Amino acid sequence: ILDGILGTHRLFRAPLGGLYDVLMSFFEVLGALVIIAIGVFLVRRLRLGPKRLNHPDLTGWPQKDALNILVIEVVLMSALLLMNAAEYQQLATSSQLLAASGPWLISGLLLPLFGGWSASALSAFATSMWWLHFVGILAFLNYLPRSKHFHIILAFPNVWYSKLTPRGQIPAMESVTTEIKSMLDPSFVPDPNAVPPARFGAKDVHDLHFANLLNAYSCTECGRCTSECPANQTGKILSPRLIMMATRDRVEEVLTGGQGAETRSLLDDWISREELWAFDTGNWLTGNQVLLSPYSLVGVMFDEGKIVVNLTKKQIQESPSLDTDKPVSRQFEEDYHGYYGWPNYWSGTDMWGNYPFIMRDSEQWGFPENGERAWDPHLRSTHDVSGYDILATDGLIGHVEDFIIDEETWAIRYLVIATRNWLPGKKVLISPEWIQSVNWGDSNVTINLSREEIKASPEFNEADLLSRDYEAELHEHYDRPGYWLD
Repeated sequence: ILDGILGTHRLFRAPLGGLYDVLMSFFEVLGALVIIAIGVFLVRRLRLGPKRLNHPDLTGWPQKDALNILVIEVVLMSALLLMNAAEYQQLATSSQLLAASGPWLISGLLLPLFGGWSASALSAFATSMWWLHFVGILAFLNYLPRSKHFHIILAFPNVWYSKLTPRGQIPAMESVTTEIKSMLDPSFVPDPNAVPPARFGAKDVHDLHFANLLNAYSCTECGRCTSECPANQTGKILSPRLIMMATRDRVEEVLTGGQGAETRSLLDDWISREELWAFDTGNWLTGNQVLLSPYSLVGVMFDEGKIVVNLTKKQIQESPSLDTDKPVSRQFEEDYHGYYGWPNYWSGTDMWGNYPFIMRDSEQWGFPENGERAWDPHLRSTHDVSGYDILATDGLIGHVEDFIIDEETWAIRYLVIATRNWLPGKKVLISPEWIQSVNWGDSNVTINLSREEIKASPEFNEADLLSRDYEAELHEHYDRPGYWLD
């Protein structure tokens, strides 16, 4: 930019001397790494990205915006490298002194692209790349305020104005103290000249501190808050990401004097009350997590996203509480089954009826068999096992990404395996019966199959329903009998 304003060329080359070449090589390496990283990001976003990237909140403009930024960055870095390569080739062709220092690290690899070009063509190309790079940077800076990547600029003041007090700490409010004293102390007489309390809470952006508004503009819009929100996961309309975006849009409406700037408000017009209270609607099991056994399941209402159980709310509420930070112990299971009066499944075969059908009549339950081998005394959540590495007989091959549950028997039929940990790769299915062992300490699953066997197995597509034909092909590939043949 200084070269363009002052009419110079590589203004800092003479004062910095050899350091200039070191810095340019370093910048070129960074540029090349940016291009490589963006290639990985594009593959991750378009093909192998986490499920949250397909959330309705992130479709449409948010996805286009992300792709725009990635493409712009590739263009800017490519223009820089091509400009340096063309300029060096031009100077080398003209036998000028700059060529004596040798090409820089990355642009030197691009020199074969310009073999046979004339000096005038190289000069024109280098100049065009110069304009593309620097005009692109200026255009990028103007694009940022309209992009979710505005956080690149606002992250610094956002951190500067962050609260240092503990999260959730609220200072004592005189109006609230007065109310409490009036209720608890009959002799207390409030000051008649006291200033009426200000409105409690926030209805519009004017009620929010500017740091709260800065938070909205510093949001990276990654969607993690929404994907991890318990209310959103259970089908509530609460989306923390959309609340931040609505706050930002309302600020812009007020600042630009747009339609509704005076007549509308953040609450009710941009954010509904149902969204804000979604976490509290029907939340009768606050702060407590319990287990529901397949034994209690009656059916699944797929269209409504509901699971029907044969238990009352009171039974569930008073059932043994689960410590989600620890594996489920045998002692907990004994207490759990004893609470509901169910038989212990580990006491013998067919304790709940003839597989795969659950028998709910207690008189027809199975009886314990002497000498039955004890099961693993600690159960694990599928959430904890997700991400475990897969160890084939000849090395590592991907990780556990998901599980497929039989909707009739509630058995885990398959583990969904991503055959690459971060680069593109297909997904395949592995039956739990083919697992040799699970190492909880090292977070890996050992399978008695080779890497090539797993790679060559039929690819699993999450968009397609799992068919019996696919399962037959899968078991035939591994030369294993199908579970449906038992």
